[in-house]
Amino acid sequence: MQRGTNLGRLGGYNQAVVLESIRRASDGVSRVELAASTGLSPQTISNVVRRLLDGQWVREAGTVISGPGKPRTLVELVPDRLVSVGIHLDPSVLTYVIVDLRGNILERHRAPLPGAASPQETLDAMVAEVNALIAASGYQRENVVGVGIAAPGPVDVEGGRLVQPPLLTGWNEVALVEPLREALGLEVLLAKDTVAAATAEVWVGAGQTLADFVSVYVGTGVGAGLVLGGSVLAGQTGNAGELGHVLSGSVVPEVCSVCGRHDCLAVNLNFDTIVRRGREAGIDVPDVSGRPLSEHIAAATQVMAEAAHGNVAASEVARELAAHVSLAVGHIASLLDVDQVVICGPLWEVLRGFAEGTVTEHINLNFRGTLPRDVVVTSSELGGWIAAIGGACVVLEDLLAPKTSGLLLR
Repeated sequence: MQRGTNLGRLGGYNQAVVLESIRRASDGVSRVELAASTGLSPQTISNVVRRLLDGQWVREAGTVISGPGKPRTLVELVPDRLVSVGIHLDPSVLTYVIVDLRGNILERHRAPLPGAASPQETLDAMVAEVNALIAASGYQRENVVGVGIAAPGPVDVEGGRLVQPPLLTGWNEVALVEPLREALGLEVLLAKDTVAAATAEVWVGAGQTLADFVSVYVGTGVGAGLVLGGSVLAGQTGNAGELGHVLSGSVVPEVCSVCGRHDCLAVNLNFDTIVRRGREAGIDVPDVSGRPLSEHIAAATQVMAEAAHGNVAASEVARELAAHVSLAVGHIASLLDVDQVVICGPLWEVLRGFAEGTVTEHINLNFRGTLPRDVVVTSSELGGWIAAIGGACVVLEDLLAPKTSGLLLR
């Protein structure tokens, strides 16, 4: 319960507010504009900007003439003041990025997740790759603020562990944060992949212009990132947005490995379900039974690619997948009263070319009575790197974002 403000912490909070405003102004911002946007007094802005200049967080970036009076001096972020590392642990691939304070990718790498590797062998591979990426970037280690891992939920954020990730055999109750922290000598944070993806959108994607939206991740799993007032809602345990196990109304032969049902959204969007339906529709896709997950994904992608190239049977499969997505997304948009949806993820990257319009149409047709306005559906521009970018941005968010909780008396 909020009981008051601890004024001793107020300076740090104000500095975070001002730095965030400067970070969002890609072309620089004047002190007068900062006072207007933050509600802080000109004297406070002057003091805070001076501290940021002294700390080399920002720099002066020329002047601008706006009406009578002397020109206004602009300040801008020094984006490479610090960098962070993001890792996306996906059931089929490991994705790594290094980003600057604006979330721009400086280095990137992608490697298949070794199918037979133990969690420890994969952790060792992560350590080696992060060290190699930092070396390739040219940044000193003291300029690397930390590592953020985006992983399938559920996750134990407090304990830094995976709990029971679907499709990651042998990864139940595996600690990630502490082993990587010790091996790398860097701060390490863990986030659910859908929360990380939403954080990436806030930092470098749709969230730069949208304050309220739903970020839907469609990949080896399906989930939603909830953004209200520019803040990602992670939930009490960091596992908000679980979407895969809502009932779809469509029963399939496959069984969900998590909830055990035949009619949840996840099993309807499952790669094996897509492959089976593609084969039943006469599409020449290989039998991947008993093969590594990467081959299941490749076969499902082939079905979607056939749809993209005009195959009528494959297009029907894709339309039904889009209808499943739209049903779940429509419920969330109605529940949260938001009219903006951003969809991302590897499966969506294949679907987006012809499914985006279908999802928009379905939502606005089926939820006409519960939504007072049309929902706008767009696709993320961050591609398959989004969860790794989000992992890195989770670290930056933890370091830089204004946190009102820090002002409360304890």
